[in-house]
Amino acid sequence: MRSTQDLHEFIERRLAAPLATLEQRRLEQVARYNLIKAAIIGGALLLSLVSIVLMFIWTSSGCSCFFPFVFAFLAYYGVATAKNTVFGGSFRDDFKREVISPLVQFIDPSLVYQPNGRIAIEDFNRSGIFQIVPSDYQGEDLIRGRIGQTRFEVCELKASNVVQTPNRKNGNITSAQTVLIHKGLYFVADFHRPLQGFTILLPRRAPIGDGLPTTRAQLTQAMFAPWLARLSVHQPLVEVLLGIPEFDAQFQIYSTRESEALLVLTPGLVERVLQFRRGQAPKERTSAIAAAVDELEGTSGDNAVHISFVGSKFYFARRYHQDLFEPDPFRPFTQSAHIEVFFEDLQFALGVVDELNVNALATPPGAF
Repeated sequence: MRSTQDLHEFIERRLAAPLATLEQRRLEQVARYNLIKAAIIGGALLLSLVSIVLMFIWTSSGCSCFFPFVFAFLAYYGVATAKNTVFGGSFRDDFKREVISPLVQFIDPSLVYQPNGRIAIEDFNRSGIFQIVPSDYQGEDLIRGRIGQTRFEVCELKASNVVQTPNRKNGNITSAQTVLIHKGLYFVADFHRPLQGFTILLPRRAPIGDGLPTTRAQLTQAMFAPWLARLSVHQPLVEVLLGIPEFDAQFQIYSTRESEALLVLTPGLVERVLQFRRGQAPKERTSAIAAAVDELEGTSGDNAVHISFVGSKFYFARRYHQDLFEPDPFRPFTQSAHIEVFFEDLQFALGVVDELNVNALATPPGAF
C-alpha cells in the first residue's frame, strides 16, 4: 500500500501544477465574491437607513423597524446565492477532475471514481448501523473497486429524516424537524461467507447510572429489535468481549451469534481498527493533519467508528462534520491536510479489504 511519503511526492509531482492553477482561480473568485458581498450588504444598509428616515418623516408611529429586517433577510439570501454562483458548478467539478480523480488513481489504478455516484440506499438501511430509515438520502464521490476476492464501494453520504411532532396546543398541527442520521464516509464490502447472525461494533459510551433499571445491553436490544425483526432474526443480542483491554475499553460488540462475532473480528481487523482510532494510519499524524481531522469531525468530536457484519456484507461508517471531497474556497489549495485525511481513511478501508481477503482464505467454508 502507498505510504504518506509516497503521497507527498505525488502531490509535488502530479498535483502541484493543477493546485496552483486552481489556487489562482480561487483567489480571483474570492475577490469577486467579496466585491459582490460588499455591494449587497452596503445596498441593504443604505436602503434600511433611507427607509427609516422616510418613515419617521412621513409617520409619527416610527413603525419603520420592520424594513431593516426585510433588507437584512434579502442581503443574507443574496450573499448565499452569490457564493453558490461564484464557487459552484464548474469550479467544484474542475477540482474533482483535476485533484480527486488523479488522487484515487494514485492510490490504486484499478479503482473507479464517480463524482456524482453513491452507494445504494438498500446497503445503508441493511447495515443496521443506523436505526432510522432516511427520508432524504444524498451521496457523491463514489469509489468502487475489487482487491483480490473482495468487491467494495465507499462514498460520502448525508442521510436525514424529517420528524413530525404534534403541537401541544393543537394536536392537528405538527412541526417538522430534520434529524441528521449520518454525514460522512460510508463503506460496504463483500465478506465471502453467508453469516447466520448479526454483529455490530459501536463506540463505548458512558455507563448508565446505577439508579436506572435498564442496562446498556437491554437498551441496545430494544433499539435493534425492530430492525432485527425486519430481517427475521429472532435471536437476542448479547455483548461480546474480545479480552483485549484497549479494544474492550473503546468499543462495544453486540451479536446474535457470539461464536460468529469472534470469527469475523480477526486479530488483524481488530488491530487495524485500533490503529485507526489511535490516529495511526499507519503513522502518527502531524499537527496539521490532526487539526484537519478536528475540523472535519466538528466540535462534537463524534468521529465514531461503526462497523457491522450482516448477510454476506461488511459495513463501515465514520462521521464527519464537513465534506471531505469538496473544495473550500476560503482555504488555500496549497494546503494538503484534507487530502491526507482522505488518503488515511481510504487506506484504512483498503487495509480492511486486505484483511477480509485474508479472512476468506483462512476460514474454512463450514465455519459460519
